[in-house]
Amino acid sequence: MPTAMFFLWQRAICYFNYVHFSCHSKTKCPHK
Repeated sequence: MPTAMFFLWQRAICYFNYVHFSCHSKTKCPHK
């Protein structure tokens, strides 16, 4: 379960960074 939570957390952070820091999103979210 912790792994799934971590995955969801990573995804949430990725989305958050993409929305607030689109220029830095590439560092946090390489797939976008």
